[in-house]
Amino acid sequence: ETLKKDCVHLTSSVTTWDQEWYFVNGGTINGDVTIPEGKTVNIIILDGTTMTINGTLKIAGNESDSANLKLYGTSSSGTGKIIINNSDSSQNNGNAVMSENGKTAYIHLIGGELTATGSGYNETDKSGAALSNVRLLSEVNETIYRTSEVKCIVTGSNPEKRVKDTQKETSVTISRCECEEKDWGYEQGTGENDGKHRGYCNLCGYIEN
Repeated sequence: ETLKKDCVHLTSSVTTWDQEWYFVNGGTINGDVTIPEGKTVNIIILDGTTMTINGTLKIAGNESDSANLKLYGTSSSGTGKIIINNSDSSQNNGNAVMSENGKTAYIHLIGGELTATGSGYNETDKSGAALSNVRLLSEVNETIYRTSEVKCIVTGSNPEKRVKDTQKETSVTISRCECEEKDWGYEQGTGENDGKHRGYCNLCGYIEN
């Protein structure tokens, strides 16, 4: 699908993301970034570019399972990246991406790549996480989860380790999944499909129908 949108250039000086559409071609933001309540922000990340946030991305959540942040690439490979690092446990509980208002916030990755790293996840007080009260849209809706080809792995894991709970990891990397190159599993059908099998990707859950 091709869309024509008027986009605002997202530069390092913009720390409140309150426009509907942005494009980003690199840069570094030192400090926190905020998406206000009621806003859904769409960001197109130009291929081969990286924006780094040294701080916390704070998203005001909502009451529905709709995205507050949507990320796009400029090609099917989507090589652009956003990297968020919060190494300071005294700032925002050490979380890299967090909901600011107690409501769950949602990220929908259509393209590009997002890496979020907290100060170190602490099970006792639920601090230092990559994502805090922030969910991937593919985690919420089972239909999307099984068809979206979005993978979330422990950053730097080799072989890639799938993240089962994004709220309990220090660092996660979210990207599109090249399922045909990955490890496939098979599941047994039930009900009217009993006796049949279908393949699925062990990294993103995508079902080969």
